[in-house]
Amino acid sequence: LASLALFSPASNPGTPRSKSERSLQVHLRIRPLEDLADSSCIDICDEQTIAVNAANTKGDGDRFGFNRVFGPETDQASLFRETTVPLLQSALDKEEDVLLMAYGITNAGKSHTMQGTESDPGLTSRTLDYVFEHLQKLGQQGSVMISYLEIYNEKVHDLLNESTPNKRGRPDLKLMTDVSGRMSVQGLREVQVSSADEGRAVLAMGQSKRNTNDTLLNQTSSRSHAVFSIKLVVGGQSTKMSLVDLAGSERAGRTQNQGAKLKEAAKINNSLMALGQCFEALRWNQAHPSNPKMVPFRNCKITRLFQELLSGNGCVAMVVNVNPRRDDIDETCHALRYASIASQIRLTPKVESTRHSAARSRAEQPESNPNHNDQAKVALIEELWGEIESLKQELLGTHEHSANLETEIREEVAGQMAERLMEMEEAYATRIADEQAAITHMYEAKIKAMQRHHAMEISALRQACALPDTELDMEEDEESIEADKENRVSVGSLSGMVVGSPGSTPRSSAKKRKSAALESQHAVSYTHLTLPTKRIV
Repeated sequence: LASLALFSPASNPGTPRSKSERSLQVHLRIRPLEDLADSSCIDICDEQTIAVNAANTKGDGDRFGFNRVFGPETDQASLFRETTVPLLQSALDKEEDVLLMAYGITNAGKSHTMQGTESDPGLTSRTLDYVFEHLQKLGQQGSVMISYLEIYNEKVHDLLNESTPNKRGRPDLKLMTDVSGRMSVQGLREVQVSSADEGRAVLAMGQSKRNTNDTLLNQTSSRSHAVFSIKLVVGGQSTKMSLVDLAGSERAGRTQNQGAKLKEAAKINNSLMALGQCFEALRWNQAHPSNPKMVPFRNCKITRLFQELLSGNGCVAMVVNVNPRRDDIDETCHALRYASIASQIRLTPKVESTRHSAARSRAEQPESNPNHNDQAKVALIEELWGEIESLKQELLGTHEHSANLETEIREEVAGQMAERLMEMEEAYATRIADEQAAITHMYEAKIKAMQRHHAMEISALRQACALPDTELDMEEDEESIEADKENRVSVGSLSGMVVGSPGSTPRSSAKKRKSAALESQHAVSYTHLTLPTKRIV
């Protein structure tokens, strides 16, 4: 804690800020202890100073100074009267925008400070009442517009968008600079309300869509930064009041978060750290004007959204909420150090906003003929409308030309692809036909060669069967001799008949049977010849 004292205004605690410096207003609110058995680690020294005690030594710890310190007994009405009313009065009188942020660790009472309860409303609901009362006192016709967004995991969501009731289906909105130079949210819905009760109904509807979850330290922990904006339009001039409920910083070791909750906590801590880095850079620049640093407004969405206000073009205040439990002393000291840096920042506008310079030029402009001014305004408006219409026509023509060009390109590409496919199909068909002809020619040649080979074998066998057989002739001679002996009477005539008939001799019959057997064997082998085939794909 000794090192934290270097960043706190402990050298002169409780020193009131000069109004001419327009320092960032930082107030401290201490929530009551939930368990009376717990002991508080924060002692209130006076209305602007506190002391943090690591031990039970009352008033002897490190001191931190603020614009105002509110104890646990402070009610919502007193807090609103002391912190928000002066801010709103100054902003409405000077037609400046307003930013009020609630900062603190988890379970420090930030949401209660901003939202409150039905019986004891918070700063947001009381601001609605104040704006309508102010509009009624002016006695002029005016309108009140309300918008409500959240920054969840560094993504901007519209809480008043009724088209997507599911939290996961909500579109991500983009931050853009409008014509007046102010940062705005593209596509953010604004609802016009005619009374504070209507505004509270819209607030309740948006609050029901906000991302919340339970942790070990808080049953309804906010998992996103919520921004509720009230825009008052009177006489062509608008004043915007933004009330921000920052999500609480937390340590994963104490909350035991895992999965999606751990990712949410990391995004929250990173965005709060980016906001603290902006505060440190702003403080450095005012202490070292000759060697300024770049302020990292673009490091997170919340600082990018309120870059103009944090640069000094508006009224900015912060309500720091702390839990006095001794178990939270480490996180509480970090929040106090964070707030002490912010309390030392002087908001000096670098560039005057467009609407303020225009209002001042109208005030300094001498009175002239109102009719002439009206005619000049009408002529200027007509000229601007004509230019807008011409730009619209040019834009439509550009879109039409782009559409026609895209159609032509698509048709050309489709034609080229069709031609290419046809060429590929023809080449494939030609290749298949060539392969089929080559295979047919090859197998026809093989068949002819096999036919010639078998014909030669058959011819050779036939020639071999036609040669004389010596053994067969000897047997036939012996048989004929025996026949002659038995038939001596008719040997001449009978022997002539038997020998003169070649088809009836035993020798010729045996040759015929052998030749027929060989021919049938070759015929069977040729009949069962099968030709191999090849599958053509």
